[in-house]
Amino acid sequence: MKAAYSLRRRLLFWLLVSTAVIGTLALADTYREAVQTSNIVSDRVLAGSALAIAERVVVAEDGTLQVDIPYVALEMLTSAAQDRVFYRVDGPPGQFITGYQSLPVLKKTPPMPPPSPTTPSAASRSASPPSNAPPRQASAPCPSW
Repeated sequence: MKAAYSLRRRLLFWLLVSTAVIGTLALADTYREAVQTSNIVSDRVLAGSALAIAERVVVAEDGTLQVDIPYVALEMLTSAAQDRVFYRVDGPPGQFITGYQSLPVLKKTPPMPPPSPTTPSAASRSASPPSNAPPRQASAPCPSW
């Protein structure tokens, strides 16, 4: 005859199983949230660096585009591990301006999503643009000169 497990053992078993399942779900959710948050932070740093570079693009007297890469734009992309930063700045389609010409060229720049209403951008905190103003992009194709 088989001995029945005590109530204490059955209760302990089911509590351990349910705790393990809940712990595994919590771990998976925490990992997913951490990856999502790190991607958002990286995207914002890249957008800020691209905006800092885009603000320094000027049209020379001969009609060509020139850019002076600000140190802060490259500094935003580095980390304590002394990362190397590779960049490429293109003007009108196909016109290389500065950076590493061997880097691949994006065929089409995806539109930037509008800023979240809960986290206003620095530009919207300092001055309110007109409500009919188009959103500002960090990277957009330049018009042909």
